Amino acid sequence: MLPRMGLRLEDPVPPRAGARHPSRSFMKNRSEQARILTRKMLAWTTVVLAVYTFAFCAIAGAFDRFAAPALGNAVANAVSPWEYMPTLDVMSYTEGNPTIAQKTNEVKADVVRTYLNALADDIVPDTDLGLAISDASEGSPQVDAVSSDAGGNPSDSELMQAIAAINADSLTYEDVIGKVNEGASDITKALSTYAEEYGKHNPSQYALSADMRAAYLVAIARDSDYADARSQGLTTSDAVGSPKSTSQHADASDSMINFVRLAVDLRNAGAAVSVHDGMWLLTKGLYANSALDSYYAEAANATCADISQKIVYSTISLGDEQEVVIYADGHGVTRDLTAYNQIKQLKLPVALIVYLLGCLVVMAFAVRKSLGYFDTLFDSVGAILSKRASSDDAPELPSELAIAQKTIDDIRLRNDLDERAAEAAERRKNELVAYLAHDTKTPLTSITGYLSLLEEAPDMPEDQRKRYAHTALQKAYRLDGMLDEFFEITRYNLHAIAIEREHVDPALLCFQVAEEFYPEASSRGIEIHVDAQEGSEVFADARKLSRALSNVVKNAVAYADANSVIDVKMSLEQQTAAKAKAMASAKLEASTQAGVSTEKERGRTLCISVTNRGREISREHLDRIFDKFYREDDARATNQGGAGLGLAIAREIVQAHGGTIGATSEGGRTVFTLEVPAGE
Repeated sequence: MLPRMGLRLEDPVPPRAGARHPSRSFMKNRSEQARILTRKMLAWTTVVLAVYTFAFCAIAGAFDRFAAPALGNAVANAVSPWEYMPTLDVMSYTEGNPTIAQKTNEVKADVVRTYLNALADDIVPDTDLGLAISDASEGSPQVDAVSSDAGGNPSDSELMQAIAAINADSLTYEDVIGKVNEGASDITKALSTYAEEYGKHNPSQYALSADMRAAYLVAIARDSDYADARSQGLTTSDAVGSPKSTSQHADASDSMINFVRLAVDLRNAGAAVSVHDGMWLLTKGLYANSALDSYYAEAANATCADISQKIVYSTISLGDEQEVVIYADGHGVTRDLTAYNQIKQLKLPVALIVYLLGCLVVMAFAVRKSLGYFDTLFDSVGAILSKRASSDDAPELPSELAIAQKTIDDIRLRNDLDERAAEAAERRKNELVAYLAHDTKTPLTSITGYLSLLEEAPDMPEDQRKRYAHTALQKAYRLDGMLDEFFEITRYNLHAIAIEREHVDPALLCFQVAEEFYPEASSRGIEIHVDAQEGSEVFADARKLSRALSNVVKNAVAYADANSVIDVKMSLEQQTAAKAKAMASAKLEASTQAGVSTEKERGRTLCISVTNRGREISREHLDRIFDKFYREDDARATNQGGAGLGLAIAREIVQAHGGTIGATSEGGRTVFTLEVPAGE
């Protein structure tokens, strides 16, 4: 069997001289692929970390703004419960602290104000109505009230006496009313001027009592616009009575009812938009009134007000270990914040740990994404190794692995080509074995038969004996030639062709080859014409070149039509640029295979063409006729086509010379062309 003899059906082609080594190209591609993946992963990780950091900060900010207070309260309530403070402890905070007292009084004043507004709604039918001021009036009602009196400003002594009287509390509500009724307009002016000036210089401490302010307002109303209020049908203070006995405010005191009457006067004087607005003006300084507690007691009892949850004092700051809260009803609570502050100090470290854990998750995803590239790459390589390299289910690599994809595609293509070539070579090898078995069997059978006849008939006539012996000898020659061809197969597959150049006349070589095939050609009526001019020389291996030409002529004789002409033409031509480049490439490859040094070309090319007339060769077969063991027609008789190695040997010889060989077939005319450098 041929494989046991070490026959290599397809020799690997060595790399050309000067060409980049495949491993170097692979290393460069691998480095470039690694750089691309590194940049891709760094960019992806940076973007994801930036997005994660922004999202983390936004969520942490929203949490700290909206959820942290409620959560902090819940934690504080869980680890630091509230405890009631003893009365003495509460007093230690409230005594000598005007802020707490003022806030407490303001809470009480709000309760009184709410009660007074509800009482006004009950006993004043037009609470929400206001005075319609005529267009002829100028300035505020207060100014009109002052200017409507007899001309002239009050003397300084009268003004100072009025102010002193008010500050000394020597004037009461009834006194002011009496003075107004007596027409004492100077007192009205004095009260008005005092109120304005005191409000300018002491806006935060309005010291006038409610009764003094009421007297001042009544004085203005009686002095000017009060008649307008009457003419518009508004309720007047003297028309406001007590609540009905069936009303929920039936127990209202005269002081409370008097506040409502004064608010009505304020509205009717034009100093307030409505009774409620007048009530606000009356009670906005109520927190400083000494009668506030009595007012609050009545209002709280009537409205069932609860100020026990109104905070008037709270102390807490960074680092505080104790929180104190005091309510308007006078009770206080406290709690120890030591445990809470310890937990609170963990907020920043916990946030940092959560952020770092998120970064680790991002990095883990980045590593996993990187390993995903290798998984896909391994799957693609595994598809090649499992003979699925050209199937549709072979995984496609992502765009980031474009270089690796190209390398794998090249490997896949070479793998496909190698598999197909191996299959074709195996098929041809099997066919060759069958051909050789058949071809050696036929002449061997003939030889055995003729020798048996000679042995069995010793008295055979001499002429017949010679004829039988001659036939057996021819068959033996045929068998010997076939065995030589078989050894040619092993030799041309196991060894590179060594070229031994010498100066030779190519025309003489052509004539000798034509003469060699004269008997075989003449037997079929085929003529071989040689067109070659003697006297020229080429530097080539005469024996190898003769063998290559013989194989081509043999093929031409075998497939030429009977009684046709085979033309063998030889010429020396000057190389063209394209031909010189092709031959230089071929010579470099041949020199590398043969292990010899290259020579500088001299610019001449030996061209030998062999033309025969016969059946046209299709382009599919034309591209493959130089392949080893290839025969155009597998059914053709072996005495014509041989083993399909002659043209392959011819190509190797020509390429070993640094030349090229090709064939064309058109219209039944087939031309084989051999071109080799002519040398010196």
